[in-house]
Amino acid sequence: MFQNNPSITAFLLFVNLLVVANLANAQWNFSLSYDQEYNDNPFHLPEAESSWISSLQFGAEHESNKLTVGYYGNYSHFNNILDRNFYLHQLALFGGSDTTGWGFFGEQRINKSGYNIYDYKDLNGIFRHRFSIAGIVANWQSKIQFNFYDQLSELNNWKLNSNLRFHKSFQTRTTIIAGVGVDYKNYLNSSNLTEIESDTSLTNPTTEMGTGQGNGKGNGKGYRHGEDNGFLTETSYVDLENPSVMQISFWLRLAQSITPTTGLAFSYYNRTLLSGQDRFISGISYSYNQESEIFNDPLGFESHSIGTE
Repeated sequence: MFQNNPSITAFLLFVNLLVVANLANAQWNFSLSYDQEYNDNPFHLPEAESSWISSLQFGAEHESNKLTVGYYGNYSHFNNILDRNFYLHQLALFGGSDTTGWGFFGEQRINKSGYNIYDYKDLNGIFRHRFSIAGIVANWQSKIQFNFYDQLSELNNWKLNSNLRFHKSFQTRTTIIAGVGVDYKNYLNSSNLTEIESDTSLTNPTTEMGTGQGNGKGNGKGYRHGEDNGFLTETSYVDLENPSVMQISFWLRLAQSITPTTGLAFSYYNRTLLSGQDRFISGISYSYNQESEIFNDPLGFESHSIGTE
């Protein structure tokens, strides 16, 4: 399925050259994997379109003085939806000790022209630390992320996430895992808004995926795109009235081991908006008009889930 594709041919040639280089430098580590899966609705659309999905993944890491530099790539091929094929790659630097870790990485997604709305770049910084309190193992992690969309600069933003996770095991072979997290998103262009006429196609989300509360307004501040934006149309509209979003999450998992190979578990997850909401976009998808729906971003809607296994 990758035949007659110059980009994939060049990619595989590059992998072969790196494997040869590995023989001369033991500090380099390489990985190459290929897998397939079948999904009856990979993009969660109301009108499902099934496809086999093939993924080719590559990684190269160089370790030196407790620092690691890595490059990772993933090419996803949808057999029945070829326009959806995309390439995702990442360059990372990370390090730390047994209890403390940190890292910086940049990521880019490249889609075909028909779906270039999903093209983005982001920069990330992450810090994590593990400690214990009265026999309870705790993990604290914080992350800052800057997101830049090639076709929708109105959605460019920075995010801050901080979460604390607790883990406690008992002699009864019972394990409790609990945590709390706070997420904050601020749009980079919130101070430069333009008044335009109302857009009646901007409405509340009605799909199953969207659970956030819409403002139901199509007027106010925003930007209307031109005709030369790939997937976008001249009627595309972005509501810029929401400058930021804040969300808090709680989760709990209770697991009980019955035998060495069997057990029971109960889990609960709660995601609640504290302020704001994500932005609304019309003229892009006939199904969805909320940022969190289009880009599958949970920071923008509320949810509650209970599960057993």
